[in-house]
Amino acid sequence: MNYNEFENAVIERLSKKAGKDCEIVPTSVLKNNNTTLKGLRFVSTGNIIQPTIYLDSFYCMYKRGQEIDEIADEIYEDYEASKLGNTPDLSFFTDYSRMKERIVCKLINAEKNAKLLKKIPYVPFLDLAVVFYCRIDLAGAGTGTILIHQSHFDEWGITLEEMYRDALANNRKLLKGRVTPIEDVLNDILFRMKERGENCDAPAFSEEDQKIPMYVLTNEYSHNGAACMLDNGILKDFSQKNGGDFFIIPSSIHELILMPAMSGNSSVSLKEIVKTINATEVSKDEVLSDEVYMYDVSKNAVVLA
Repeated sequence: MNYNEFENAVIERLSKKAGKDCEIVPTSVLKNNNTTLKGLRFVSTGNIIQPTIYLDSFYCMYKRGQEIDEIADEIYEDYEASKLGNTPDLSFFTDYSRMKERIVCKLINAEKNAKLLKKIPYVPFLDLAVVFYCRIDLAGAGTGTILIHQSHFDEWGITLEEMYRDALANNRKLLKGRVTPIEDVLNDILFRMKERGENCDAPAFSEEDQKIPMYVLTNEYSHNGAACMLDNGILKDFSQKNGGDFFIIPSSIHELILMPAMSGNSSVSLKEIVKTINATEVSKDEVLSDEVYMYDVSKNAVVLA
């Protein structure tokens, strides 16, 4: 069966499991870089939270031969796991004085997200855009996020500069950027792969192997960590410890690679590398940019390299 037939078959089975108080609604969600994911939204009577289960991976499972009933069971289990014991109190969301401690920001590509940027407040940053979201605690089920739309911003009656200032302060306090030598990051990955019993013949990086010093900049969650590029305190500190100007290479929306400019690499060659990696190795929805940036000590600012 094609995707639409698969979707209808899954909805039919899930509707029987969920009962009359829960409607299963097909939905398309616009994600980063104008990517769209198709899924099912579970709309329950009296429940503010409406979990969405994306179907792309489940349709792949079906095409590989898994039975539709088994797939419906897995989706329903995911839905049950996503439900919260206690619906979070979102009354604070209409009051910015209570919201301001939860507002954080992330970086996305401006051109690739032109459609989304028409609906949300943002601050231009070189070829990128700073966008805002709210972090909420999910009653023991981790942390959720709500992207700030223009309607929210208009209701609060604040300035963009005010929200940007609060978000930067919260990024530093709640997300905590960190710089790690790239060999430590790679060695840690190899160690965890070995712990899981995965085949890994690649040697760990030694100091001798490290010809060009490189570092990974992200936050302590390694999620949307490219926004650490907005923290001049981290950048200035790295510059003072590593001899001045340095390249900032966008690995993804989640992390950046820092490389002292004295390494001898040109911005042109680095851009070619970034462009190739983005096209072949990075998921479309996680690409930040094909550009390469530089921290300019004289300006205490990030510029296009």
